[in-house]
Amino acid sequence: MSEDLEVRKDSPAVPYLGMDLVEKLTEKTPKEWIEERPGRGPGKFKYVAGNHFVQKLNECLGILWSFRVRDAFEKDGQIVGVGQVSVKIPGRTLIREYPDGTKDTTIFEGLEIVKEQFGSSDIKRYASDTKDHKKGDMIDLGDDYKGMATDAMKACG
Repeated sequence: MSEDLEVRKDSPAVPYLGMDLVEKLTEKTPKEWIEERPGRGPGKFKYVAGNHFVQKLNECLGILWSFRVRDAFEKDGQIVGVGQVSVKIPGRTLIREYPDGTKDTTIFEGLEIVKEQFGSSDIKRYASDTKDHKKGDMIDLGDDYKGMATDAMKACG
C-alpha cells in the first residue's frame, strides 16, 4: 500500500509477479482505510489498521505469504520485536510466440522474498485501582504483544 508509487513496466518484480499483481500491490491506499489517532505529544497521526494489510496480502497473494515474530523482548514499559513477512513465488515458464512463428521461452525459478522490520507497543497498565486490579497492573500483555506484531507486519509491508 502506498501513497503514489508509479509502477514501471521494467520493474524487476514484473516478470516474476506479472504487471497486474504489481499494480495491485502498489496501488494507492484507499482513503477510507486511513485513520487518525492521537500521537505521543501534540498532534495526530495518520495510520492504516493492520487488518487492511492482511486483507491486501490475502487478496493479492492468497496462501503464498506468511508472517512471524522472529524475536521479541520487553524493556522500559514497551514490547519490541522483529517481524518477518515471507512471500513464496512459485516458478513458472513464460512462452512468447511471435508473428513469424518463432517462440521465446523464459524460465523463472521459484523464489522466496523475506522482509524484516521492528515493531513496538507500549505495555498498557491500569490508571487507577479497580475492584479486581491495582493501579499499575498490566491490562492484557497478550494484546500488547499482538500490537507489537501488527506494527512489525505493517512496517514490513
